[in-house]
Amino acid sequence: VLEALASSLAVVAFDQAAAAQHIHHGHNGMLARPADEAGFCDAACELLEDAETLRGMRLNARRHASHLSWEGIVALFEQHLRNAIQPRAEISVNAQLAPGAGDNRP
Repeated sequence: VLEALASSLAVVAFDQAAAAQHIHHGHNGMLARPADEAGFCDAACELLEDAETLRGMRLNARRHASHLSWEGIVALFEQHLRNAIQPRAEISVNAQLAPGAGDNRP
């Protein structure tokens, strides 16, 4: 998806995985609901019907990809990892701080 956007292609894809993260429907590409083959074909046909809209989407696709960098991608990934462990860390700390935690008294 990112290589296609970087190549100034208006991508038509199912709204999942990388496409869901990077394609903004009607702005830099078109999205169809997962497994909606008719919707996918309709989106592709819609792009072909209006050359000016397609041109704008291609420009937006390239702009979107140009704002991405390895540093930004790694930072975002690190943030996702931090967010994933945050609730567990809070639960663990809260359990340890709770009255009677680790206390075997009746």
